Parts: sequence; structure tokens; C-alpha cells
Amino acid sequence: MRRAPRILGLAALLLPIPAPAQTGEPSSRADSLFAAESWAEAATAYEALVTSDPANGQAWYRLGHSRYQLEAFGPAAEAWRRAADAGFAPAFSNYNAASARARLGDADAAFAALEAAEAAGLAQPDLLAGDADFDAVRDDPRYAAIHARMEAARFPCRSGDVYERLDFWLGTWDVFDPQGQRVGRNVLEKDYGGCTVIERWEDAFGGRGTSLNWWDPALGQWVQRWVSDNGRLVQIEGNLKGDSMVLHGHQIDPAGAAQDYRMTITPNADGSVRQRIETSDDGGATWTTGFDGRYVRIEAERP
Repeated sequence: MRRAPRILGLAALLLPIPAPAQTGEPSSRADSLFAAESWAEAATAYEALVTSDPANGQAWYRLGHSRYQLEAFGPAAEAWRRAADAGFAPAFSNYNAASARARLGDADAAFAALEAAEAAGLAQPDLLAGDADFDAVRDDPRYAAIHARMEAARFPCRSGDVYERLDFWLGTWDVFDPQGQRVGRNVLEKDYGGCTVIERWEDAFGGRGTSLNWWDPALGQWVQRWVSDNGRLVQIEGNLKGDSMVLHGHQIDPAGAAQDYRMTITPNADGSVRQRIETSDDGGATWTTGFDGRYVRIEAERP
């Protein structure tokens, strides 16, 4: 028998199913048949349940699943619609109804149900893209529009200028001081759906450090938190100033003493990047440059 898409089994199995011995009540018998994957018998049992209790959303949902396994896609879609109308897992119920309608080639009904699933909070673009039930309607422009909206809702950091402001710093780099001496290697990568930039630094003497960088919409700024193996912490925030990312805050030594700290990262026309780190002991009246590095991308490891 055909295997259901992942979401069908997931939503059903999130709900408790009585042990097979508990077969006195009609619902227990239906659930036992469902657990045993006796789809025809389960469908008959759930049909009896919803006839006597039309508001039983879980019974409608599992009736849809049982009918789907029997390849009765139209009745399956109707059962899932009734489950959604009863308020039972409306995102999953509408999605499943959409998948069944798509299997039938009923594009209008499929997209109406899919939009209802989206309105109920479903934002699973990878699930939608990998679900073969929608193959028959994938060329319809409505599919691309819904997938794009789900992508934006599920992964908001993958689009939008604000999340791309540190992209010029991404990559694997050799870093050189102003005299041309190699002082370390730095790797910067996006992770967590593009919501963070993770930095992994190793200097020429084996010292190591890492930072987590992210856009904070409440602050309206980029934030960096750095920690190194010598116990030094950096806590800075900032934003673009012209072409440069300028972050300001404090560095904190292992004893807890804080010092004003400013980092400026600038993309160069030749594809390199300049990073300058300055500190101040007089509240920002004067600044001392402690690091001035030129990043040269390692071409073999270009992201």
C-alpha cells in the first residue's frame, strides 16, 4: 500500500492511540485498527464514529488518513476538510486535504486548501517541495507563490537586505598585518537559516576564538558576541556606515575589567576585506589601533 507523506503520519502519531486490548468503546476499536494499519476496517470504524459524532475532529482526521492509504483521495480530502472545520490540527488537516486534491489533479481545490493550511500557520517549504503529491500542480504559478511565502515565513533571514549586510565577510580567509605578515586564518559562515554568521578564528600561534553575529530587530543593529581561548570576551553592536560595518561596545578581560572597543570591517574593491580593531581608555576621546588585518580569500575554499 502507498506510503503517506511524512506530515500525515506525524500529525496522527502525535496523538495517543489506546492499546489494542482497549476495544470496548467504538473509538478505542477504531484507534486500535488505525494503529494496526488495518486501513479498510479503520475507515469503516471512523465513518461510524463521525456519523454519531460529527464534531469529532480527530476521528475525521484519522478517517482521512485511512482513506488516503486506500487511495480514496477524494473522500480523504473531504474527511480532512471536516477535521479542519472541527478545529482539529487545521494546518495539517488542510495541508493533507490539499495533497489529496492535488493527487486528483484538482488544482483549484488543492491550492484553496493549501492557502487555508498556510493561513493556519503552516510554513514548511521543504516539506511542500519534497511531497510528490503536488507534482501534478507544481507548474501552476500558484504553487511557486505559496512556496515562496512559506519560505519567507519559515526562513525570514534568507531574504532581505538587512540580513545580507555581513555577506561580504563570508568565506575562508588568510589574514595579514600591514607589513604583509600572515597573522591567522578566519572562517565565516552563515548558519541557522541565515540568521547567524559564525566566525572561527585561529591565529598564527594557535590561539583560537569564535564569534556569533546576528541582526537584532529590536535594537535595529547587528550584534557580535566573541569569546577566545584566553578568556577575553567582546560585546559589540552596530550597523553599516557607508560600506563599512562598524560595531562598538566593550571587551572584557578574565578579571572582569571592561575597555571600550570598536571594530570596523570594510570590503575592498579587489575582493579583500579590512578589519580594524581599536580600544579606548578615556571613554572614546582617543582610540588606539590594536589590530589591522587584511583578509585575502582562499580561492580553493570560496563558498
